Amino acid sequence: MEECRNCGVIALFEGQKVCHECKKQYRKDWMHPSQGIKSMMKNKFTEFTAFCEVIDNSIQAGATNVKVKMETSSTDIVAMAFGDDGIGMDAETLEGCLSIGESSRYGDQSEDGLGRFGVGMKFAALNQARRCSVWSKTLEGEWMFTYLDVDEISSGSLPNCPIPIQQDPPAHYSNLHGKDHGTLVLWEKYYGRKKSIAMISKEAPIYLGRTYRYFIWNEGPNGESILKRKNPLRLFFGGEELHAVDPLYANKNNNRFPDDPPATVWAPMKLIWPVSPDTKKDTEELGRKAPDESEIRIRFSILPDEWLWPGQANVTEFCEPRGITKESTGFSILRNYREVFFGPINGNVWRHVKPKGQGWSRFEDLDRWWGCEIMFDAWLDDRFDVSNVKGATPTEKLMETIKKTLLPSRQTATEEIQTSHSKFRASKKKEEDRRRKEADERRKHQEAEDIAANSPTGQHHLHSDKDVDEALEEWSEDRKDYITKEEIAAIKNDFQWLPFRIEETSFPGSKFFDSAHFGGKAIIELNTTHIFFEHVHNLLGSLDDPEGEDYDPAEVVEQMRLVITLMIVAYARAEANFDEGLMLKAETFIDDFRSYWGQFLTTYLHKMKEDEN
Repeated sequence: MEECRNCGVIALFEGQKVCHECKKQYRKDWMHPSQGIKSMMKNKFTEFTAFCEVIDNSIQAGATNVKVKMETSSTDIVAMAFGDDGIGMDAETLEGCLSIGESSRYGDQSEDGLGRFGVGMKFAALNQARRCSVWSKTLEGEWMFTYLDVDEISSGSLPNCPIPIQQDPPAHYSNLHGKDHGTLVLWEKYYGRKKSIAMISKEAPIYLGRTYRYFIWNEGPNGESILKRKNPLRLFFGGEELHAVDPLYANKNNNRFPDDPPATVWAPMKLIWPVSPDTKKDTEELGRKAPDESEIRIRFSILPDEWLWPGQANVTEFCEPRGITKESTGFSILRNYREVFFGPINGNVWRHVKPKGQGWSRFEDLDRWWGCEIMFDAWLDDRFDVSNVKGATPTEKLMETIKKTLLPSRQTATEEIQTSHSKFRASKKKEEDRRRKEADERRKHQEAEDIAANSPTGQHHLHSDKDVDEALEEWSEDRKDYITKEEIAAIKNDFQWLPFRIEETSFPGSKFFDSAHFGGKAIIELNTTHIFFEHVHNLLGSLDDPEGEDYDPAEVVEQMRLVITLMIVAYARAEANFDEGLMLKAETFIDDFRSYWGQFLTTYLHKMKEDEN
């Protein structure tokens, strides 16, 4: 018996909380349910880290299929539903699944566990919604139901975890969970949305695909099995099956972009690190023995050369679906194959990590073009400061060792990326020089084009009814191997005031020029590989250097006169190749005539060169 400290009556028994006489509370609870629950709602989760706590439980329960459904109104999330085909929970396990701190895996720091503290899913639910309902079924059992409701706890109408009752899940969620066994978790009275609904829908496939990539692949980097799983994880969000997202961009298995070139993965690095004394002690209290040390595996890659050009980061339609963002400038840290951190280490911390300076005081935009994966098992939780909301921050000494280990790789990668950027700039300059040279060449024909445009020659009749844009598109398709889109655009622009456009190109066959007519316009193509143009260019080129031994203007004049004369003779000879009275369509006649003209001109010029020799 004890004396009541409020009224003094001796009427208290061990474990009694309220005095029978004054009806006042004598003993305080460790936690006030209403206020405690509200405090737990303030845990630092994002939408995605909260979703992952439920998915972790599904994976731990051996689920092959895990499906997440987001139900929305026009402005907000109404509910989040998570279903799986795992082994399910019996009534006793289900009763404790919403009890803070209760877990069948509490303190689990083995190589097989994803959870440890027994609070992840509960805290995640409280952070996002005011009500969490759970239905679960084992293979031989019935569907059982329990729930947590913040409003009922606050009002005092739900002082304890409800005893599970037999209840089937709502029918409209039946496509999310298993038929014979599995679990359905439903978050309602939703309040925790921070991102827009559109952004959640857009980013979830990348975040979840990256977080659970090894479970989707169902094997580790060396082909080893993971967490004793039999089947690959099939993860769905909003009805869409998610693909693995590899931040190293090397694994093509079940990838969103299987045709992408693979990144180059460098030789793996390993660190052997001691398990903390606290972990050893906690493990011994659970009747197990922790190892003295454990292995940290580091893999480093440099992204494909095809992607390493300046400005690629600004091409959002390419980068965003592949998860190449500002967060890509850091590391992917995984605990038991499940990603628990992604992104750069805070610059205010990183620049003070030894070795200071040496060119790596912070993460820069250039760093998004290499990937780094750091893997550890749960024995090193204390060394990575793993908390009840996941996340991982290596301790000071470990971070220093990781930085020293990665520094040479990062420096080499930076040099290679910068070299690729320099090569790209040089290639781009070369291309710009080529285009500039072509533009200079174009100006050689501008006078002729202007004269033709300003001369009264009557209307064009050949194919005058053809639409210029359609005909030009068809013409360019036949020449796509050597005509660029920019050049087509320039031709279209010139056709606004020019009836003719002269192009220097090269094509097989005997013609020394060709032309295409449509809508009163014409493109004239000069075949610069024809012997006629080769000879003319050589003659004119000999006049470029007055000091050269081939410089002889008078001889060039005589040669040009001869070449022009032979061109006219070849024209006449081509005329003579058609029988008198022959009837041909205009297109056929023109095409044949040009071929004959070019053919005879080639013959005459070859003969001229033979005579000269």
